[in-house]
Amino acid sequence: MVSILNTSKRAEKKLKKHVIDIALLTQQDLHELAILQRELIDEEADIIRMRELLPMILQDRNYYLLRARKNGVLVGSLAAIVCHDLFGKCMPFMIIENMIVTGDERGQGIGTLLMQEAEIIAQERKCRYIALISSANRREAHRFYHRLGYRTDPYKGFKKIVGDLVSHLDY
Repeated sequence: MVSILNTSKRAEKKLKKHVIDIALLTQQDLHELAILQRELIDEEADIIRMRELLPMILQDRNYYLLRARKNGVLVGSLAAIVCHDLFGKCMPFMIIENMIVTGDERGQGIGTLLMQEAEIIAQERKCRYIALISSANRREAHRFYHRLGYRTDPYKGFKKIVGDLVSHLDY
């Protein structure tokens, strides 16, 4: 397993006189994460289901839930998933999902630190590329991703919501 976030140089960065701690998400972070997610999606978080799923996710060596804390408060998170590929040289790739930094903290470098940590993991896991999608109306987020070197051309992303089917699946 890739050893991540285990050195103070990598796990903590000082931004504008504040210490930003980037680490893997834990059970203790879930309540704050549920609140933070409301800024990303207009849907109440299922904290009970989150508590059930987190141990399984944490045991999956291809799944990285990163969180950012500023002065002890959860201010950002993202999910980074390493996927295996059977095309070309069979190199893995990474998908970034649910990237969020709380509104008051945007523009302070926190999202950049989260993405940089995901990129380090992708490099350590020998991923060929990182892909992500962002809602069309999130123009500020699009500018952020462009500044980090992510491009939409010549790509176009697609997403299909499969509705209530997911809530009826028995994991």
